[in-house]
Amino acid sequence: MLYLLEFTALALKCYDCTNMPGLSGVSKCDDGKVGSTTCGTFMDRCMTIKATMTVPTAGPFQFEMKNCSSSIVCNRDSPYNSELN
Repeated sequence: MLYLLEFTALALKCYDCTNMPGLSGVSKCDDGKVGSTTCGTFMDRCMTIKATMTVPTAGPFQFEMKNCSSSIVCNRDSPYNSELN
């Protein structure tokens, strides 16, 4: 007897947006039409970054980014994850 199994994986979908000035190609996080994207193979998490950045000539501004990420980056001990003080 021969059994063939077919595995169907559900693809993770995340919001894909930013309101950072100068970035194009994705929707704006602060308008009502936030886009989504299907995450790639090793992307197993949805990530949201909210931060304040200071530009020497323009002062501080707040921004937000949402997209796919990997649990490797989300791990607090990962070399790819750091907190700046």
